[in-house]
Amino acid sequence: MAADWASLPADMINLIAGRVLANDDLDYYMDFRAVCRTWRVSTADPKANPSDPRFHPRRYYLITGAAGGQLVLAERGPPHDARVLNPFTGGMIRFKAPMPDEIEVVAHVISSSPPMLVLICGYKGRHTIFFAGADDESFLFPMPHEGNRFSNPLSWTALLGGVYAAAPVISYFIVESDGETLVVIMLRHGMKVFKLNTVANVVEPVKDLGNRALFLGHSRCLSVDANKFPSVVRNCIYHVVDKNRSTLDFAVCVYNLKNKREVTLRPEDKLRLKIIALLWSWWEARNKANAGERGRDTQEITYMAAGLVNDISNNLLKAKIRAPRLKSKWSPPPPELLKINIDGAFSENLKSGAWGFIVRDHEGAAVLAGSGHLTAVHDALCSEAQAGLAALQAAITHGMSRIQLETDSTCLMMALKTEVYDHATGGLLFKEMKDLMMFHFDFVDVIAVPQSCNSVAHELARYSLGRDSDQFIVWTDPLPEFVTNLVDRDLADPSLNE
Repeated sequence: MAADWASLPADMINLIAGRVLANDDLDYYMDFRAVCRTWRVSTADPKANPSDPRFHPRRYYLITGAAGGQLVLAERGPPHDARVLNPFTGGMIRFKAPMPDEIEVVAHVISSSPPMLVLICGYKGRHTIFFAGADDESFLFPMPHEGNRFSNPLSWTALLGGVYAAAPVISYFIVESDGETLVVIMLRHGMKVFKLNTVANVVEPVKDLGNRALFLGHSRCLSVDANKFPSVVRNCIYHVVDKNRSTLDFAVCVYNLKNKREVTLRPEDKLRLKIIALLWSWWEARNKANAGERGRDTQEITYMAAGLVNDISNNLLKAKIRAPRLKSKWSPPPPELLKINIDGAFSENLKSGAWGFIVRDHEGAAVLAGSGHLTAVHDALCSEAQAGLAALQAAITHGMSRIQLETDSTCLMMALKTEVYDHATGGLLFKEMKDLMMFHFDFVDVIAVPQSCNSVAHELARYSLGRDSDQFIVWTDPLPEFVTNLVDRDLADPSLNE
């Protein structure tokens, strides 16, 4: 870049940046700010203004998530070109190929040069695999391996939807294993594994994983070397069946690819907790390494898992001790604090959402409230985080420095009190909230409460869920009548023992 460009007047830099934003080019705006320090200083930082609708990516449809917290998007305007966004860095991979029309999508990004996007798309029981490089004009169908009796691209759909029709497909997973991209099809009785060869444009059945073992999950999939983990069995596929998430009641199922048999492990409560903590610590360490941070050795991962088990065990014990005294009614904060209740709403079908918050003093009087619509949001937890960001920004603007932050999401509370969610899909949002709490408040206490204690924020989120665009409203005293009615009703409701 020529040296003179860095010395452009600040008002001219702002004018150019504003034109970019006016065209809804948020990704280009981020690229613009990355050019040099002068341009960054002269323009507004989206991280510092998360509730500003100009910084909400409105040019894209959110299709699905991918490993590492990446988001698979499609341009809103025809022909709906595919995009992959890294929300932690703002980096965008632009594909020339339009996104397929199918509704159900599982995605994986291959870190090749150029990058490659792999999709399993489905609609009304028909499933097709697609892949495309960044420069490909359209998504390609891989051909079934020549050993199969199918010989054209449509036969892959027939292979998935026809041959396995007698044993209905439960789920699809894409996992990178030892440098290869594997597609795992979970049937009602058994599993099938295929290797995607993007060079030869074929799919090949996999009968043996060698020394590898696969761990499947709808949020993340992992492949490990069983030789390095004595308790992990080679050539096996591990997955979890939830019985009751709130009580950590789950079973670990292990499918042996060689003998086609599955066994179910039902560990004791303490062992279940250890398994969850170890996998979480392992996944969190991997994400840090992927983000270019210092990796953790085995001892550090084990130590972190043990600490997590101890923290969760103590929290569960405290919850059991306090349970008889808990009330399902909102309670006021101490006189020196203000209490902020936040809640998010989420539409799975539309991938849109909304948020709401209410601020009350020790007498229960409402002093501030807000509500906003989210045109594109990844999941319910991200909508909860957007509610928290909007509430914290409003509190800062109105000079509030000592607060209690109440949410009915225990996951959000954990995300704000620990680092274990920092590399999850909403990790960037959680980090922003923690930065705001650290640098702009003298005191913050984050509390998880039952939904019945969060009813006003819940109704304010619902208020904006049906809106058509990214709009938000912050009300100051005197608040609208419908908000004061919600507050009065909340105070008047009788308390119930939990």
